[in-house]
Amino acid sequence: MSNEAIACPKCQGKAKKVKLDTIESLVKPDELTALTEREGFRFCQSADCDMVYFNQENGQSILKDQMSVRVGQKETAADRPVCYCFSFSAEDLAVKVRESDTDSIPDYIKAQCKLGKDNCMLNNPQGSCCLGNVRATIKQAQEALGQAAAVDAQDDCCGDGTEAACAAPQAQAAISSGVTKEKTSKAGLISGIGAVGAAIVASACCWLPLLLIAFGVSGTAISASFEAWRPLFLPVTFILLGAAFYFTYRKPAAATDGGEACCVEDMPSGSATQTEDCCSVPTPTTTGVKRFNKIMLWPLSVFVLLMAFFPNYVGTFLSDGTHIEASDIAYSISIEGMTCEACATHVVSELEKVPGVAKADVRYDTKLANISVEGNNKPNSEDLLNAIQQAGYTGTISVESKTVPPKSLPIQGNATN
Repeated sequence: MSNEAIACPKCQGKAKKVKLDTIESLVKPDELTALTEREGFRFCQSADCDMVYFNQENGQSILKDQMSVRVGQKETAADRPVCYCFSFSAEDLAVKVRESDTDSIPDYIKAQCKLGKDNCMLNNPQGSCCLGNVRATIKQAQEALGQAAAVDAQDDCCGDGTEAACAAPQAQAAISSGVTKEKTSKAGLISGIGAVGAAIVASACCWLPLLLIAFGVSGTAISASFEAWRPLFLPVTFILLGAAFYFTYRKPAAATDGGEACCVEDMPSGSATQTEDCCSVPTPTTTGVKRFNKIMLWPLSVFVLLMAFFPNYVGTFLSDGTHIEASDIAYSISIEGMTCEACATHVVSELEKVPGVAKADVRYDTKLANISVEGNNKPNSEDLLNAIQQAGYTGTISVESKTVPPKSLPIQGNATN
C-alpha cells in the first residue's frame, strides 16, 4: 500500500500510514489481540475526530479509548502531551512562551534527537517526529497571548508532523541510537564466526594432513605445527563461542547515561519529568542481525563442537576394528608424526597396499603398527617404511619376526606304509 494521504472514513481528514511497531506499542493489548491484521493502518490527523487509526483494506479502526496513551493531537487540554519521547506537554510549551522563550524546548528536542535518544515510532501515536507539533503548539500559545509567531525555517521540514517530512531527522536518530545495539549484534556474529575459525584451526592437526596427503603432499610438518597450537586454540574456541551467546542473548541496558535519567540530563527547567526509557531505538538492520544470530547460533555451535573434538572421535568412524594376535605379528613398527586417530587410519591404508601384507593394525595411542603377512610372502621392511613415509610419517622397525608365523595346512589324506 502506498504512503499517499487518503481520507479518514469518519471525518474525511488527511491520514498517513503508520508502521506496525507503532500499532503494537501504543494500542491496548486487548484491543491489539482483537485485530485480524496489524499492518496497513493509517493515523487520522484531524483534532476533532476520535478515530486514531483505520485500515482501509479491512475496515477495522482504533479509537482514542482503545489507545494505551493519550493522543495529544486529538485533545485540547492544557496538559495534553506534545512530545512523547521527552514528556513535554502543551502546558510546558505555554510556560516557555510566557517567558518569551520559544527555542529552548525545540532546541533541546533536536539535540536529543541528534544523540539518538528519541523513539517517535514507539512513543508518538503519529509514529513520526514531534517537532512539527511542538512548533504548532508554540504558535498557538503565541497567538493566544497576542505575540507574533516566529517562523523557524530550520523546522519547516517537520512543519506538518508527517512521517515523510521528518524522515531525515528520524533516520538520523535511529542511526545514532542504534549504534550500540548494532555493535552488540555484530559482536555476537563476529564472535560466532571467530569460534568457527578457531575450532577449524584447533582440529587442523587432524584434517589438514589428510587433505594434503590426498593431493600427494606430506603433511607431517604441518600436522606437528598445528598440534602444538591446539592447546591454545581450543580455549579460544570456547571463549569466542561463549561471547557469541553473551552478545546474542544479553538484554540491553535500559539506559546509556545512567539509569532512567538518561534523557533528563540538561533538560530545560519547567519541563515534565522524563521517566521512560528513551535511549533504545531498534532499527530494522539491528533487529534483523540479532534475529539471524539467534537462528544461526545453535547449528553453528554444533559445528564448532564437532570440529573442536574432531581428532578425538574421527577414528571411531574410520577404524575397521582390526586386531592382530601376537602370534601372527610379523612386524611391529614405531611411528612418529601421528596426531589423531585419522592419521592411524591413513597409515593402515598405505601399509595394506604393500605386497605381502595381510593386515595392518595401527594404534594412535601407542604410536605402533603391527603387521601380519600372507603365507610365506613376507614383505621387505624397507617397503613398509616407505609406505609409512608415503602416508606422511616416519617409522622405525621395533620388532621383526625372523620367520613367518606358521600357518596350519589342511590334511590331504591318511599316511600309508
